[in-house]
Amino acid sequence: MNNSESSTSVVRASLWALGAAILALVLAVLPAEYGIDLTGFGRLTGLNGFSQSKVGSGDGSVKSAASAEAGSAESAGADASGTAPALKVWSVKHAERYVQRTYEVSLKVDEELEYKAVMARGDALLYRWRVKEGGQVYFEFHGEPTEGKWPEGYYESYEKGEGSSAAGSMVAPFKGNHGWYWQNLGDKPVTIVVELAGYYHDFALQAPPQS
Repeated sequence: MNNSESSTSVVRASLWALGAAILALVLAVLPAEYGIDLTGFGRLTGLNGFSQSKVGSGDGSVKSAASAEAGSAESAGADASGTAPALKVWSVKHAERYVQRTYEVSLKVDEELEYKAVMARGDALLYRWRVKEGGQVYFEFHGEPTEGKWPEGYYESYEKGEGSSAAGSMVAPFKGNHGWYWQNLGDKPVTIVVELAGYYHDFALQAPPQS
């Protein structure tokens, strides 16, 4: 191969590399990082969502969109269908470490109690509860909003049934009180051990509804 052919090959390879870089920039980088979708490829593949999940701050850093999205919807209340508006965030930044604690709830025979924690919209909670003595309880895991405009008596049920234990996670759909109603179904007192980890505070006994 002579010098002319070698130079042509180098130029051709360089042009192919440049073309591939431009293609990647247009199809992937611009939609994902800046929300600029010139071809519609970002919308079809979901790459636009990456740029939409970032909100610029005055110091040039990038923060989670949760603060803006959750904050704007915090006091808005129910959507047109009368329920909590859907969350569209993937992470929430906190200045403090999450809370991890264990609690015990005692129930007499046929007694019913309700314990809830205070959470902000978008905050996450990991939970596990179990009846120490192995008895059966009726339970309902639910939340009640404390801010915004909601239908009278509105609450959102996450899980309910009968059993001796449950575990899982949840992301608060609104600012409010989130927790469990338990009723002892057995013929002897029981103690429920509740393990919580996440961003919440004031997990405590709720006052019974006024008759």
